[in-house]
Amino acid sequence: MASADDAANASWIGPYAGLNMGTTAMHAHLEMAATTGWWTFGRSGDGELSPSGPVLGVQAGYNFALGSDMVSGVELSYTPDQVSETIASPTWPNLDTWAVSVENVVTLSGRIGKVYDNRLVYVTSGLTSAKIDSLITTPNDHSRKTHLGFMVGAGVEFEVSDKTLFAVEYKYSDFGSALHPYNTACGPCSAGDNRTIDVTAHTISAKVNFRF
Repeated sequence: MASADDAANASWIGPYAGLNMGTTAMHAHLEMAATTGWWTFGRSGDGELSPSGPVLGVQAGYNFALGSDMVSGVELSYTPDQVSETIASPTWPNLDTWAVSVENVVTLSGRIGKVYDNRLVYVTSGLTSAKIDSLITTPNDHSRKTHLGFMVGAGVEFEVSDKTLFAVEYKYSDFGSALHPYNTACGPCSAGDNRTIDVTAHTISAKVNFRF
């Protein structure tokens, strides 16, 4: 005969899909290196940007039994929303602006948690990617690259009904550092000119999942 713990654990097992809504606060470090040409004067330096704002996404996953009161799972999530910030250039503040935007965040993660009555307390980690754009207005140069990194987090999920789950989750994401070469068509730029961008994010979200 199945125990009460087995029955409680079994109620979390299986596929699910849903929506998430939250807010994200990012930190972007942009380091510029202009190596040739007349415009190297004042063009090498770095700046700090803080893209932030509301985000809305979707997720789908599957939970597995792991003992009488433990659950493991895998989840794929996608957040298309863009967050961005523009600042005055630290090197030419009266003539130039620097902008960074982050969008199309995809995360593949695993999680493990413990069941307490109608609650699942869990930790999560995995791989994450994002499309990151940078724009330097003088000269008018735009770069867009996919950054790859990792995510760690934790959350609490509640069983609202037989088919509905509600969760609150925190995630820290590090999208890694990538070299964004200048577009040599920008005029004074050359193939040796580049900028390096690394982005991290703190995200708190509410999630609604539906089991099927």
